[in-house]
Amino acid sequence: MKGGLHYIDVHYKGVKIRQGWRHLLYHCFLAVYLVLLLSSVSICLYTGKIRILGFESLRKIDWISAGKCLVGCALFSGGLFAVLLVVLYPVWDYIANLQRLCTLIYASKWYLTNDILTPNMFAEERKTVKRELTYFPAFYYRKRRGMVDITVRLDGSKFHGSGELDKLPDLLQDVYALNIYDVSDRLNYRTFRLLADAARLRIHITDVVPERYRIPLMHGVSWDISKIPHALINGGTGGGKTFFLNILLRAFLIMGAKLFVCDPKNSSLADYKNILPDVSVTPDGIIKNVRACVSIMEQRQKEIKTDRRYVSGWDFTHYDLPPVILVLDEYVAFADSLTKKEKDEFKALVMQIVLKGREAGVFVLLATQRPDAEYLSGNVRDQLGLRVSLGKMSAEGYRMTFGTTDQKLRNKGVRGRGYIYMDGYAYIQEFYAPLVPDSYQFINEAATLLGVTPCASTPASGEASAGAGDQETGEAGFIVSEVIYDEARRS
Repeated sequence: MKGGLHYIDVHYKGVKIRQGWRHLLYHCFLAVYLVLLLSSVSICLYTGKIRILGFESLRKIDWISAGKCLVGCALFSGGLFAVLLVVLYPVWDYIANLQRLCTLIYASKWYLTNDILTPNMFAEERKTVKRELTYFPAFYYRKRRGMVDITVRLDGSKFHGSGELDKLPDLLQDVYALNIYDVSDRLNYRTFRLLADAARLRIHITDVVPERYRIPLMHGVSWDISKIPHALINGGTGGGKTFFLNILLRAFLIMGAKLFVCDPKNSSLADYKNILPDVSVTPDGIIKNVRACVSIMEQRQKEIKTDRRYVSGWDFTHYDLPPVILVLDEYVAFADSLTKKEKDEFKALVMQIVLKGREAGVFVLLATQRPDAEYLSGNVRDQLGLRVSLGKMSAEGYRMTFGTTDQKLRNKGVRGRGYIYMDGYAYIQEFYAPLVPDSYQFINEAATLLGVTPCASTPASGEASAGAGDQETGEAGFIVSEVIYDEARRS
């Protein structure tokens, strides 16, 4: 819009909160019940259950029968009202949310009044104070598509200028027990978006189909590894961390990525050694995998620089290079088990990938049950573009995962439920990992994607070659070659 009308926003913002809505739900309940009661009494009058011929005949009324009829009408109306409470629950919930917002405005004292003194004609010294509301902020409430939008008009009042509205996100999270999703400004309005029902945004594992480098995680939530490199997955026992790691591994395979899987506990991720060449469970094998990823990264950096298509600032996506993913399960526990010399080398190698891997398409995914500041310091954590916590976490666990935050992060005890943060997010968001049926077989599905048969070793290919002296015995009893990166073949 042009001229003096540029500040007018014609977009629908929701229901405007009125100053008299502090008891809106009670008033609605009372109005509905009275309508039902009057309707019942009217039916009784119409059917002749209660007869009123005139004031002169009031003495002839059978008051006992009329009283019983009125009591019956009241009970019938009450029963019908109870049914409406259940049937129309979404309506009552909506009205209650309007009332909560009005109550929040009054409780926070975001209004202005004029005090009018009225003298008492019978007592000269006594005066009555009457308060007249002169200012009430413009708040709007809207609920749609699993989101709640709270919009406030920025009218330049003292509450806006003093920074009182900056406290609103935390207040809204407490009042509605929801998580803040986003904050946006449009003309002279600010909208706070809350995630009303994150579980409705949950997807099935069959929906996790990457589009180029973008992996869908929930409806409206995707992880583009080319733009948001590296990840940290935290989760306690039974929180769904292992399932989520398997979901990501499946997505990486569909993407055509080269995988290096490290499972120091020799648990479920170790089963991928039956179909993948670069799976390690021993300290030596894991460190070799990390070295191999660093070597691939350095070799790719050289190749990109000498490529005839080279343009400064371009990353691996412009050179048709498949991503390389290093998956380190139980990262903290493994690092803690190493000697000081091994630990220093291991941390230095991982840090190289974290700091320099994105351009070459080499990424690291760290998973742990116990965050530790020694191995996940702020400078490391902040370089991990995707951070997810699953299951129950302590306040310290949340702090180690997401850093210092004023958000109220709540445990709900739902498997696969937690919080997610990606670079570019204004706030930490509630998260539900994709649903996986109990009968789903990750190894068989991965074997199908690779075109191999489970429980059979696969030859090395691409950027790695098998070393005859580096072999591990799989759980099924056969020999699987551990793949070691061949630097000589690349040079």
